[in-house]
Formats: sequence, C-alpha cells, structure tokens
Amino acid sequence: MPALVILTTRVAGKSLNKQPLPLNPCFDMKSTISTVFVTITMLFILLSCNKESASPISSTIQIENAEQVYGDVIVLGKKLNNPYSIANMQAAYDSLIRTKTIDTYKDERLEPNWLYVRFLPKDSTDVATLQNMDLELFDYPLDFEIEVEGNYYHDPSIPDDQITWQYTCVRPDFEFPDMNYEVLEQCYIPEEDGETTKSITNNDLFELEFAAISRAGLPEKYQPVAQTKALGFGTKPSGTILVYNDSKRTTESLRGAKIRCHYLVNISSCFTDADGNYAIGNRYICNPHYAIVYDSAKGFTIWGNFAFIAAANHNLGYQNNKGYDKTVTTSETGWKWAVINNAAYDFYEMCINEGLLPPPSNLKIWCWPDAYSSSAPMLHHLLGINIPGISGLLVSFLAQGAVAPAATILSTAALLINSAMPDITIGMAIFPSSHYSQHYFEVWHELFHASHFAKVGEVVWAPYINYIVLNNGYGDGTSSSIGKGICELGESWAFANQYYSSRQTWKSSIWFTNSVASIKQLLDTGVLTRKQIYDCLTVDVKSVSSLKAKLLERYTTKSKQINAAF
Repeated sequence: MPALVILTTRVAGKSLNKQPLPLNPCFDMKSTISTVFVTITMLFILLSCNKESASPISSTIQIENAEQVYGDVIVLGKKLNNPYSIANMQAAYDSLIRTKTIDTYKDERLEPNWLYVRFLPKDSTDVATLQNMDLELFDYPLDFEIEVEGNYYHDPSIPDDQITWQYTCVRPDFEFPDMNYEVLEQCYIPEEDGETTKSITNNDLFELEFAAISRAGLPEKYQPVAQTKALGFGTKPSGTILVYNDSKRTTESLRGAKIRCHYLVNISSCFTDADGNYAIGNRYICNPHYAIVYDSAKGFTIWGNFAFIAAANHNLGYQNNKGYDKTVTTSETGWKWAVINNAAYDFYEMCINEGLLPPPSNLKIWCWPDAYSSSAPMLHHLLGINIPGISGLLVSFLAQGAVAPAATILSTAALLINSAMPDITIGMAIFPSSHYSQHYFEVWHELFHASHFAKVGEVVWAPYINYIVLNNGYGDGTSSSIGKGICELGESWAFANQYYSSRQTWKSSIWFTNSVASIKQLLDTGVLTRKQIYDCLTVDVKSVSSLKAKLLERYTTKSKQINAAF
C-alpha cells in the first residue's frame, strides 16, 4: 500500500529570490503554519508490486576503447599540456604560416576566443547563479588524463561537505558572476564559423589544430586520428543512443537527451531526436570524450551524480571521432536516469498531444538510485519558502538505504536541499518487480502532480503540503485539517492517470480509493477525455466533490455517466 515519509521544518529566513509566497485569500498560510512546526513535505509513494529481477543484456554496440577502466569515481592521472592554450596555438600558427607564405608572412598575433575557467560556488546564491547561466559544467578538470572513468569527481582539496570546482569554457567577453572563480588559461580553438586571421583561412583551421596538438607532446590516446588532408581534417561525430527496456526485453531510443563531446577544452553538444539519433556540430580531429547529459531538450533536468549544479551525466569515455553508438543497459548507473528521461520526455509529448499544461519550466528531477519512494513537493517552484531545517532529516532518510558512496551523499544532501530544492524526487531502487515500465509510470504519477501544479500554482499546493504534514501522511480520511480536499483530489488525479496510462487495475485500501476509481472510470469508458477533466482542475477546485460539480456544470450532456462514475 502507498505510504509516506514526512520531512518537517520551520519556515524561516528568505527565499533565493526574496519573493513572498502568494497566498490564497481562503487560506492564511501565515496564521495557519507559522505558529507550528512547519511544512515542507516529500510525498514519498512506496512501491509495492513484486517482480523478478531483470537480467541485463550485453550491448550490441562494440565499445571501441575497450582498454578503458570504469568505476564510480573518476580517477585522474597527470596534467596534460593544453594544445589550445594561446601560447601553443601561436607557436603552431607561426610555424604553419611560415611554411605557407614565406614571402608575405606577417607577424600576426592570435587573439583568444575561449577562456578555460573554473567556479567554486559556496552557497545557495552561487548555486542558483550557475544553474541559470546555461554553461557546460564539468566537475573534473578537462586538461588531465582520466585513468578511471566514472560518473563524478570531487577535488580532494575541497572538504566533502562543500561543492567541488566546476570547470568549463566561456567566451572572452563573458561577464563573470560575483563568486569565486579562476581563469585557468586563455585558449584559441579553431572554429569553422569563427573569425580567421588575415593569413589563414577556414581551409587551414584544422591543419593549424593538427599542428598544435602534434606539438603538445600528448600521450597516444590524445593524438590526432590518422587521416590525410585530402580526406579533410576531422569529422563531426554522430550516432544513436538506445536504452534497454527490460519490461519488453527490447531496446528503444533515448529521447531528447544531451550528448556532449569534449577533447580537452574543446566542447560541443547536441540533443538526441525522438529516434535516439544525434549529430555533433563541431569537427574533431582526435577521438573526443563522450557523455550523456540529462539536461533535456524538453526543459527538465535530472540530477543524479550526487551533484545538483549540473545535470546527471553518464560518462562514456574517449571514443571514435566519427561517432559512437551506445545501448544503456540495466547494469549501468545511467540506466535509471535514462528511464526517467524517457518517461518525462514522453509525458511532455503527451501534454502537447492532449492539450495539458506541461510541468513548470526548468523542472528539477532528483534521482535517488537506492530509495524506494518518490515525491512531487515542487520545492524549486515554491519560491516563497526556505527550508533550512529539512536537510538533516533528508540525510537521515538517505542513510537508511544502501547508497554508495554514502559519504558523498551524506556530505552533499544538506546543501542540496537548502540550495537547490528539487521539484520531484524519484526512487529508483531495484526490487523484485520494478522493471522499466514500473519506474516509467511512477515518473508519470509525479509529473501529473507537476502538471496539476502548473495549472493551480503555489496557493493550492501550500495547503496540500500542509495537510500531509499535519496528518503524518495521507491520514485515514477523518481529519478536518486544511488541505484534505486538495490532497484527495491531487492524489486521485495522479493515481487514476498513472493506472489508466499503464493499463493496470487500480486496487487499494487508501481512504480516497473510490475517488481514484471514479476518475479512472471516466477515462476507461471514454465518457470524458483526460483534457476535459484536466480543464476542470482550476484554482477554485480543491476537492473531489468540487471537481464533480465542475464536471457536471461543464459537460451537461454527460451528467448521467458522471454521476454514475462518482
């Protein structure tokens, strides 16, 4: 049966944007909540279906760099000589121009077109700033050898309970925010569509890059791919990314996910299409490092690497510069993120096709790989509430699971909740019957909450959360606490759609189970469409009875069927 884990705190301090929470005139948040132990609740729904453990299949795609070693934590080797440093590129440029135009050579100086930088956010303001700057952030330095591939890195000089350095490249005219940062190196990265000098044209750009990399003295792994000038320098990587669906025992496309390539500080990215295909816009003359980054084309972000400044990233290592095909299997960390990604992508598509509001923009989904529960508190969008006391309770909750490495989670969880505030948390623990489809529709349940929130906003969600806190969960239905009606309505709407979408039978003894069955019956029988019911979930509809009244008012020709369903 669904159960709840409750996290409580006091409302104190200021929100990141210093905006007060808008209040419903019928619900005085200040007088109701500020005098008691208050209210931020995670609606953790405990999954209960049994299933057999899935046997992961082997990817049908050949891994070209089989010598790479993979683990959980990235292990760095020695620092590399950055071939794109302005000094190295200038030396290569001087040498190349002399061989081409001895008589007309002029001593031109290359101007940096990129800066290799790193940021060290120290608090929630810095976190929010970086999140909103649309940067390609890496938690590991880009100019070091990677001895062991992994999914996260924490600088050993930074305490475990603090955020590690974040690395990227920015343009020279970038306006740096008011936070701790360093410009590590000025760089010149040849670009096909970029500015060229008087003595060198686009046709020579990749020959210049080849010369600069060749003179940098890099290990063999980082050397240019053998090819002749006649064939052109470099290729634009392209390929297909799939994910194994262990419910259907087949593969399907990874949809709308970002594919990121970088060769040291030379970074580029694109999104997969609905068929999982991608095509990077930059040329690479060396094999680049690939990663799947779960920052979706649909506008949602999945956190998962115990880091919340940037999206979860599934590092794939250095692969062929022509492209890399990948099937994400159940044995890989990134599989859980891939399932969440596809479920959310398809949900947004459903909203477009059926006319529902999608979840609010910039939605933050936090994957808990070893938790059994999920929630939609919409904390990132409850802008008037700060949660300084919730982190300790969340850390305690996470510590109950078999989370590895536990130390990293425990050290960052408090900062996560206070600084980042996820909208949705998804528990992805694998237990007897939790295959792809089980997780998929659990994500849909939470996204139906998020879509509901997009329609009614904070003034309805605040009493919803308040009710669950005061009743230690859903309660038994006898409480008269403010928010009981919206709790019944919100959960009934989400459960009914979850089971209707998955074509599963609804069975439960929760006190509002009849309300779930009523909405599901309207959908199952085709009396009303999902859009017709959703249109009635207006700000003034805060209970199942008021939803029924709205349905009867709006769809008078179907009053008999509506009454029968309820």
